[in-house]
Amino acid sequence: MATKLGQITINETTISELDSNPALGSGFLAEIGDQAIDTSTGVLYGKYGTGITDWAPVLATRYESGSTSPSGNKTLTVLSSSLQVLNGTSVGFSITLPDALTMISAQEFRIANQGTESVTIKDNSGTDLFELSATSFGEVILDTKLNSNGTWLFYQTLSGDPTIGNPNFTGSKDGFEDFMFDAYAGNGGNDNQYAFTAVDNSGLSDIDGAVSVVGNNYEGIHILDSLVSATSRPLVHAFNGVNRMKLGANGVAYELRVRIETLSSNLQSFTTRYGLMDIITAGQPTNGVLFSYIPVNQVAQIQTTTPAVLTAGVKTYTQTINGTPYSFISDATPTATEVVTGLKNLINADGPLPVTATGTTTLILTADVAGTAFTSSVTGPNLTTVATTANVPYSGVWRSTVIVASSATTLTTSVPVVANQFYSIKAVINAAGTNCFFYIDQVLVGSLVTAMPTAALRYVFKLEKTVGITSRTTSIDFISWRRTR
Repeated sequence: MATKLGQITINETTISELDSNPALGSGFLAEIGDQAIDTSTGVLYGKYGTGITDWAPVLATRYESGSTSPSGNKTLTVLSSSLQVLNGTSVGFSITLPDALTMISAQEFRIANQGTESVTIKDNSGTDLFELSATSFGEVILDTKLNSNGTWLFYQTLSGDPTIGNPNFTGSKDGFEDFMFDAYAGNGGNDNQYAFTAVDNSGLSDIDGAVSVVGNNYEGIHILDSLVSATSRPLVHAFNGVNRMKLGANGVAYELRVRIETLSSNLQSFTTRYGLMDIITAGQPTNGVLFSYIPVNQVAQIQTTTPAVLTAGVKTYTQTINGTPYSFISDATPTATEVVTGLKNLINADGPLPVTATGTTTLILTADVAGTAFTSSVTGPNLTTVATTANVPYSGVWRSTVIVASSATTLTTSVPVVANQFYSIKAVINAAGTNCFFYIDQVLVGSLVTAMPTAALRYVFKLEKTVGITSRTTSIDFISWRRTR
């Protein structure tokens, strides 16, 4: 039986259950879902199990980040206080939200960060949701709970620096071709001049005005093209070398939408870099805050087998590749050359086998496709086999890097670079110059808590070809840059 008191539903069975637990408050308890309020004291209780005493008070808590948690993380449960007050000074602290399946829908946590450092808010799997700025207030609300991670609605009320942890801090997004000039218009003495200069260096930096608006935000698009040079470095940079962008005094954000048309390979190898850098020479800059595509290219597996023919007599030598045996039967006086030639002919006659055999006195097995592994074993007298070159598969993900005086701190994201797909890449740097938040397609992929470079920087985009003479390209759709004043 239930009765109503104002807008609160009172379940008499639950009240009896609560009253039978001497550990709970003695006042009148009103149940709402799996929580109850002692109306005489205002204490909130939460039900965490099915037993009669599975109730516990939910109290506001203060938590010193770092000083009481060696891991730098506080993990909440369904019974944690709905108000979390943080006042620590440790860098890199985080809050992990509870298992969503243990919670009621629309349950919320309010987090008051009174500390001096930002706090990362994570779902139950440890995936970053957002960065809560120092001296700011955040709220997370459980939206759906189809799995332990759930989906959360979240926002924060920022206090102080508006850049830190704020994915909405950005400038206007303008078609890159609107700012691109073949020659710099002006003497570079005006702080407000915002133009880009092309540096071809055996490649091509140009605007393709014929590119349709379909697939990109603007009519026309800027293309960096290596052309047929194996060592070209097409790039563009801002302010014609006049460095005006300095970090550490004002909040800065930049964003651009880019595409890499064809991925790097062991035969056509290249890298790309986009963002704030101090120099435009080859390789990594001395100082910068940037995104990069620096893939691990494929390496073909090589396996060698060496026969040591010590005694006369007819013998069987077997090389097994990918589970298929290839057996050579010798004559009464075998030599190493005869054994290798016999095995080599058998292996190369098998057309579908993705391996090529070479060698004279040593059998050399090489994968036909770099990055595709094969298995190999031997059976027979005096046969030895060794792996001389391990298989290396291709891998290429977005990387975010902060470089100070040639010392780089890199965040390797889990976002793969897919050929011919546009990505919005964005960096937000706090005014103190101590933290940078990186976003890909508006999703926070991580942050680097480290000192930002204080050297003068410029906005640079470049492609560097190192192997092969087939053209490789990257395209820039829009750019954005903003600095607080």
